[in-house]
Amino acid sequence: MNKIMIWEIIQYYRTPVKYEFIKPMGYLKEGVAMIARANRCQATWQSHYANCQQSIHEAIGKAQHKVFGGLEHDSEQKPKLKKVIVLGAGSLNDIPLQGLSQAFQEVLLVDLVFLPAARNKIKLYSNIQLIEHDVTESLSKVYHGKTRISEPNFWLNDSEVDLIISLNLITQLPLIPVRWLIKHQKIDDAQAQAIGHEIIQNHLNYLSQFSAVTCLIADRENREMNIQTGEIEKIDPWWGVSYPPVKKSWDWNLIPKGEISQKFSQTNHVGVSYLNF
Repeated sequence: MNKIMIWEIIQYYRTPVKYEFIKPMGYLKEGVAMIARANRCQATWQSHYANCQQSIHEAIGKAQHKVFGGLEHDSEQKPKLKKVIVLGAGSLNDIPLQGLSQAFQEVLLVDLVFLPAARNKIKLYSNIQLIEHDVTESLSKVYHGKTRISEPNFWLNDSEVDLIISLNLITQLPLIPVRWLIKHQKIDDAQAQAIGHEIIQNHLNYLSQFSAVTCLIADRENREMNIQTGEIEKIDPWWGVSYPPVKKSWDWNLIPKGEISQKFSQTNHVGVSYLNF
């Protein structure tokens, strides 16, 4: 057993979880594996992190403009916005924690699982909270074999929210639930496609209902490349859902050559959209 495997086992057993389905459905295992990959691919992922953080800074600016209008403030005297919610906070590596803490009275970072490293990062900030929450509001039902997907509504009535960010999340939402239902409920391909489509569409509908500035950062196309043959397969990670117009974009070398094999790599084309600004 190598050091990486030992590290992953330690993370698995040291991480507290809120929901009964986290471990059986594989969310904790996936979360630990993702952080391990992030550590291995730190050099190739750094530009993606930087782009995400810059995009969040730009979203903060849009929220300030919406709330405060054209009023000019000294940078050190600028009033704070009330609340920001980041959905899909994960490792926090792609989030400008200091910038959010300085710009908002309250910062809510939301995900299903937070590993110890993420919990340690926020200890420096008195106004940042980690919230364990199922943004689909459907996973408990899926875990128990139900195929009906809910329409999320958490925080929609919170008048203090000035900025919502969905961060590298929306296209990931269907993957584990659909896989679980295929394995345990034997759903067919058509049902799997319909459920995946509904999960993504419901998240998009949910974001569009906020009156706050809403920033969506997500991959728009995944390109898998066979390095040996040069063949590229383009994959729609949106399950057929039409995504909103992209304001800026970049490529994320998610799986560089050698990470899985010397013959394979994957690059995700990531885009930023605003749903109501």
